[in-house]
Amino acid sequence: VQDNRGNSMANNSRGSSPSGKVVVVPADNKIQEDTFIATWSGPGSLIISGQSVDFSSQLDDGYVLELNYQVLATGKGSASLAMGQGAAAQGEVDMGQQFTNKAGQGWQTSKIKLSCFAEQGADMGKITEPLVITGDKGLKLQVSSARLVPTSDQADCNL
Repeated sequence: VQDNRGNSMANNSRGSSPSGKVVVVPADNKIQEDTFIATWSGPGSLIISGQSVDFSSQLDDGYVLELNYQVLATGKGSASLAMGQGAAAQGEVDMGQQFTNKAGQGWQTSKIKLSCFAEQGADMGKITEPLVITGDKGLKLQVSSARLVPTSDQADCNL
């Protein structure tokens, strides 16, 4: 989790950014602690990061990012999904209004084309952050999974 004071690691779906603007706690859906809830009290990001991975062939094959989540609350600030190389702004797709439209609608499964992230500047040959959710005060998401799956007719650049 990241905010204006830096990064902190969340372990076992639990943690907070250095100044506490993004807090992650485990939550239940189908079984105990099979999801997590991320709550923003100010600008910050939830970042899944790791070693560099080449997603070029998945991009060429039309793969999508499949996100299973529910929007528990939205704020008035911006929100986005991104994929990139150590900078949340790379490959950033605006999701503010879309999260607002999904608020209170229960569990959702959205499929976002990898090409959406590439079109916004993500170098799909060097992904170190396959999922970056950036938000602002008031955003609250419960996430159960994020994964790459083969192409889907229902996929586009929207939730």
